[in-house]
Amino acid sequence: MMADIRVVRQSAPRTALLLGPLRRVRTQHAAEADAPPVGGYREIVRRPAVLWLTLLTFLSVFIGYGQMEAGFPAFARQISEVSTQVVGLSFAGNTAVIVLLQFAVPRLISGRRRTRVMQIMALIWAVSWVVLGATGFLPGTLTAAIGVIAYLGVFAFGETMLQPTVPAIYNDLASDRTRGRYNAINSAAFQGGAIAGPLVAGAMRGTGWGAGFIVVMVAGSLAVGLLALVLESVVSPAANGVPMTDGEGASGIHRTDEDGGVRTQ
Repeated sequence: MMADIRVVRQSAPRTALLLGPLRRVRTQHAAEADAPPVGGYREIVRRPAVLWLTLLTFLSVFIGYGQMEAGFPAFARQISEVSTQVVGLSFAGNTAVIVLLQFAVPRLISGRRRTRVMQIMALIWAVSWVVLGATGFLPGTLTAAIGVIAYLGVFAFGETMLQPTVPAIYNDLASDRTRGRYNAINSAAFQGGAIAGPLVAGAMRGTGWGAGFIVVMVAGSLAVGLLALVLESVVSPAANGVPMTDGEGASGIHRTDEDGGVRTQ
């Protein structure tokens, strides 16, 4: 307690010295006189592209990260009947795949429609869940252990396609004044899926969930692909990562305005 008091006393003079110079610091630029009003969260979410993208984000995390910490370990232990060492190795393999591919995949998908990349990601995830489900037919065997490890390895390949696409669309849909709110919506959808995933997995666990759990995860993966298809029909080409031609802007830097149009900087 006395040590904490001494730290506060020592830092107080330095803090006071900074208050003077920092009192005029502003973190945001003043709005231009002809700038359109900044929309609230409700108005932003009502935009079709944002609505579908938010649903896609929630579902992707629900069947992805939300299950890696609850549904997958429980299935691997109770249905596949593998050891905790195998579960640990599968997470290590997942990390290794991400580390190895985190720079190669963004280069590979650069210039391609982000919604098409999401559809490929959804298909990869569906295959990974099928691989995990197949291990339930050979519980406690070496084949089951290999399948469990392979599941998270394949799933990791799909993970490397999620982060370069979803946040990029949110930021390209936003203007400079609303970027914080768009990213907040993205974070809320992400956290919602991460919270709901374990809750649903736990509920299914108490109701004889074996094959039904895999069916739900495969269906969810395919639903992500369907949402990406719908999103492609409502999102602007610029926000979807479609490269601009030379005639569309001298600088080559493009962003989408709040009305869904494209502006060149």
